[in-house]
Amino acid sequence: MRPPRLTARREFLAAAKARKASMPGFVLQARPRKPEEAERVDAPLIRVGFTASKKVGNAVIRNRAKRRLRAIADAILPLEGRPGWDYVLVALKDGTVGREFATMRTELSRALAKVHASKPASARGGARQGRDSRNAGTPNAGTPNARTPNARTPNARKPAEMSSGASDQDKAGR
Repeated sequence: MRPPRLTARREFLAAAKARKASMPGFVLQARPRKPEEAERVDAPLIRVGFTASKKVGNAVIRNRAKRRLRAIADAILPLEGRPGWDYVLVALKDGTVGREFATMRTELSRALAKVHASKPASARGGARQGRDSRNAGTPNAGTPNARTPNARTPNARKPAEMSSGASDQDKAGR
């Protein structure tokens, strides 16, 4: 049985933010659907989407890549995919079209095992609350950094000087 397809852009974007497994022939993006999405979508189904950007090649190459991805997904996902999950297979340049089909099937099985084994970001701990993760561990954590765009430096020009477009030498010569 062929899994239903992802069609809406928001579904692809949601999968892109979730778990990933990179293989030589493709990238697998996977996410479990949230309970509130079950009302809009048939929850027990496995859904799958395919994408091949222009970096992969011209239209003929992209279509061939997506056909190959559809074929491995139709063969493997009904057996190894989890109900209630969305999967996106992303074609890779020089990987998807030229790779042996049997190899890609085993890679999809490995990728599925990898995304199902990984824990979501909230279970891993993620960034700690109360601290800015960019400055964590620095002596001045939480204070403005001199490199931030709105920090004033001694050499910064005043807004009036910036809008006039004239340099300091031009002003001195007037």
